[in-house]
Amino acid sequence: MYIAETGWPTSSDNASDATNGAGSPASIVGLQTFMDEFNCQANANNTEYFFFEFKDETWKEIYGGVEPHWGLFYPNRTLKAITIPECEVSSPLNGTVAQLVFPSSGSTAAQTSSGASPSSTSSTDASSASRSGTQLGAGLSTVLSLSMGLATLLL
Repeated sequence: MYIAETGWPTSSDNASDATNGAGSPASIVGLQTFMDEFNCQANANNTEYFFFEFKDETWKEIYGGVEPHWGLFYPNRTLKAITIPECEVSSPLNGTVAQLVFPSSGSTAAQTSSGASPSSTSSTDASSASRSGTQLGAGLSTVLSLSMGLATLLL
């Protein structure tokens, strides 16, 4: 079982819809709080989830309110002013701890705890990738990696 489409909006097109009726305002601070509270805890107890969503979608402006503002990235793929939690998780396949890194070059690199890069991703020096990119918690990273690949194909 998976938690589907979990996330937090960062803005609203109009003030009356800023809380979407739930009393918790759409904001970058709200997204950061949600991620700090949810991501590592979900990864630690093996709760599987799909984070909603990769980037803001301007086409959703026709719906108003918070709809276009659920992304971790702006429409131009610039990361919002958040710090994505670094969460280690054990792989259900081999028990190694994985951490994915998205270098600023746009390629994707993955590492196991031994420092090896899987052959299915671009091979990048981990230390330089770490300095130049954004490190993402492993559970969220997997979803973002897939989303980035799909977004690249679609854009």
